[in-house]
Amino acid sequence: MHPPDPPYLFVQQELRSVLAIKRHELLSEIDALGEDSILKTDREKLCEYFRQKYSLEAPTVSKEFPEIIDRREIKLAGGAYARIPIAGHISATEIVFSLAIEGDHKLFHYAPSSTSSVPPHGEAGDGDLFSEARDGELVFSMVSLTETPDQIRAEADRNVATIRQYLSWMAIDLDRFNKEIRTATREKIESRSQRIKKDQALIEGVGYPIRRRSDEVASYAVPTVRRKVIPNLPAAGTASKPEPFLELKDYDDILNTLHNMATVMERSPSAFAGLNEEAIRWLFLIPLNGLYEGQATGETFNFNGKTDILIRINGRNIFVAECAIWRGPAYLSQKVDQLLGYATWRDSKLALLIFNKDRELTKILASMGEVLKQHHNFKRELTRSSKTEFRCVLAHRDDPERDLILTVCAFEVPA
Repeated sequence: MHPPDPPYLFVQQELRSVLAIKRHELLSEIDALGEDSILKTDREKLCEYFRQKYSLEAPTVSKEFPEIIDRREIKLAGGAYARIPIAGHISATEIVFSLAIEGDHKLFHYAPSSTSSVPPHGEAGDGDLFSEARDGELVFSMVSLTETPDQIRAEADRNVATIRQYLSWMAIDLDRFNKEIRTATREKIESRSQRIKKDQALIEGVGYPIRRRSDEVASYAVPTVRRKVIPNLPAAGTASKPEPFLELKDYDDILNTLHNMATVMERSPSAFAGLNEEAIRWLFLIPLNGLYEGQATGETFNFNGKTDILIRINGRNIFVAECAIWRGPAYLSQKVDQLLGYATWRDSKLALLIFNKDRELTKILASMGEVLKQHHNFKRELTRSSKTEFRCVLAHRDDPERDLILTVCAFEVPA
């Protein structure tokens, strides 16, 4: 028989109350999502995220039989059981059983919609009565006064069977809940999406300029106000005629614009699959022209070759970039030579955009750095702004004293 006042399972709170709170938390989290998260995140991926986060699975008993983990002598007060009318205390043997379980042990506290008149007893890895309880097990005990081994076993089996029954009832409730939240999630996201679009149309209909939020997520959309690359002139008093050059912050800003476009490609692979180098280059020119007054051009003749992306200020080339799909270290070295061949004496900022379709980017990044360090025009490595780029100083092809800054950026693109 079980001890007096055992810790009962599935009695602390009704499961339906817990699920109602969880459903409210789900809808509140969707309400708190930013507009960009609602409108720009793939709908199916967003629904799957919430399904995984809020779905619940009933725990299971992973073994058919429990095992005995302890036996100890205890004192019971006379009269604790009807069949012991004597006063005082009597000795009894308490046998402790462990039942292997899988799943969230907190669910053993909650009562499913179907219950029996007498719930099972025990503690699921988080109680304070059984110090033997560990994660992944449920512990309960039986008390023997004059019971035979068969009687003890029958009582233990009955408790285990009741536990299994409660878990089967809980599984039915949770399966129904999981289906409900999938539907509720999709409806809530769709409702918010429609509301956001309606509000945006309302604001745009007013006709006044809209101030952009400082926390707005970067995208490849062309901004309303375009930037201008404002070249700095050398200090007064130089002997030669002043020439424009690109500030490092503007150089980094251009590379960041290209990086944002690459991120768009990474997040929407199906939309860009199968693109060749020329098509990829034009995709990068769209945001670049939008940001810099259309001064970025494609297939522009520069010195003795064609370069992919070129920015010219007052007739001077201040930014030159090449796009290439990764075809190995030797090909990278060839592209660096090609880029140096395009650069005039006045070109000071260069970039090489490498698009990887092999899905081994870590190996490519390591190889990329080695190729550049071994190049005969390499002077020194510069601090990089991300793990997927390599920045260095190269000597001009025809003037070793003339420094050129080269940044090689690697991006994953759909195969």
